[in-house]
Amino acid sequence: MVSRLQQWTLGCGLICLAAAPGCSSGTTVKYEEVTDIVDSTARELPPPEETLEFLETRAEEVEYVPLPGEFLWPCTENTECSSGFCVTTKDGGRCTTQCIEDCPKGWACVEADTKPDIIYICMPKYLTLCDPCRTNDDCKTQGVTTTALDLCLEYPSGLGSFCGADCSADATSCPAGFQCETVTTPGGTFQQCMPAAGECTCSFPAIQAGKSTDCFNESQFGKCTGQRACEATGLSACSALAPVAEACDDQDNNCNAATDEGCNDDGDGFCDATMTTPGKPVACGSGGGDCDDSDGTVYPGATELCDKKDNNCDGTKDEGLCEDGNPCTDDLCDPIEGCSHPNNAKLCDDGNSCTDNDHCFEGKCDGGPKICEDNNPCTDNLCDPVSEKGCKFANNSNPCDDDGNPCTIDVCENGTCQHKLASALPCDDGNPCTEPDMCNSGMCVSGSPKNCDDDQECTKDSCDKAQGCIHEVLNGTPCTYDVMDLGLCKLAGTCGSNGCVPKPNCNCPDCFLCVCCSGFQFCLDNLLPGS
Repeated sequence: MVSRLQQWTLGCGLICLAAAPGCSSGTTVKYEEVTDIVDSTARELPPPEETLEFLETRAEEVEYVPLPGEFLWPCTENTECSSGFCVTTKDGGRCTTQCIEDCPKGWACVEADTKPDIIYICMPKYLTLCDPCRTNDDCKTQGVTTTALDLCLEYPSGLGSFCGADCSADATSCPAGFQCETVTTPGGTFQQCMPAAGECTCSFPAIQAGKSTDCFNESQFGKCTGQRACEATGLSACSALAPVAEACDDQDNNCNAATDEGCNDDGDGFCDATMTTPGKPVACGSGGGDCDDSDGTVYPGATELCDKKDNNCDGTKDEGLCEDGNPCTDDLCDPIEGCSHPNNAKLCDDGNSCTDNDHCFEGKCDGGPKICEDNNPCTDNLCDPVSEKGCKFANNSNPCDDDGNPCTIDVCENGTCQHKLASALPCDDGNPCTEPDMCNSGMCVSGSPKNCDDDQECTKDSCDKAQGCIHEVLNGTPCTYDVMDLGLCKLAGTCGSNGCVPKPNCNCPDCFLCVCCSGFQFCLDNLLPGS
């Protein structure tokens, strides 16, 4: 049988194990029931080296539900707790217990702020981890003395500063969602638990306490500071403005603690023309538009002086003081030498609408010839030097683009190409066996059948639509040969490749085909094949 103190000690061992994060849930029991378990456990305890493992196994069989004032009981005051200590946790105030060395997982045995008495109590680890902070002291748990170096670390890009947690003793001790990293600060290099996601969120105690941190927005124009705070909806965005180029608007736009700097450097009451000036700010009550903010004699509406400056900011120097009426010279006024008119190369207008790219050259305005081209073959491209636009396009009656139809007349009318239907014009219907083909109201009409008679007795004449006239030779067909083509001497013959070939009826020296007619001899070898 064990004593009541021993029962509490063993009971606490079971409670701490059951309450530790990661423990499996079991049957819910009250404190009195735990005491009964402890009584039976004490009788069954194995040798000392196996006791911790044995207790852990038995603890998995129960789920700890604290009684009022006991460990993990919700509280707001120390007097509500049996141990006399109500501590802050991530879930709010909870009663803790005194300790010598060990505490449940996720808790640490630390010295309470009870001097001169020395008392150690179990405190939640990482209570301030990821809380907004400004100094390392903001990362310490109030009322607890510890040697842990939990640092206030500045995050990049102006996000703010947040508490880390010392993990130098055990790199694997960081809670879920955090990892042990090496961080470098002005004070040295340390091992701290850092959020794996790269950014912190607000815990319940941090929201209740309204914890906050300094943050900033930065650009090429400057750096603006602000705050981020833990609110009911979570960590707020940085309240800092976005630094922009300084404008003349009674505001510190670039967050350098100065308002409208550079707006009116010459003190003439007008803001620099290169700076944005909405209205009339205090720095320059006359508005903006100062084209030289380093010279108090230069501002909009100033009297033009003979000083080679654009005093009134109208874009021209010394205008009206030395005017010679020539746009191709600069009218300058020197307070010592007087007026001068050097040539310039400005754009100008020579008054001729038929020139382009007018510009000043050697004191005169000159331009090149204007090209008037509308790419219309039915207009003549003209230019009138005294008209407003110069170029004119007059209609003509020139031939224009052929439409491919031989029975239309392609001619310009009223500035467009017309294709007038034609009649009585020769054309070609594509059939060589008709003639003559003629146009009729824009269409090619076929003529009469073509006469292919070649007046030759020894050919058969016909017409083919693909070849035209064909004269087929009637080889071997009887024919009549008119010797002198006068009808006075006709001889019987046979058709051959060279026409009608008569039969020889006499002999002639050195002649194969000799015919005699009316007392004459004719050698007709030329009619023979191959001659």
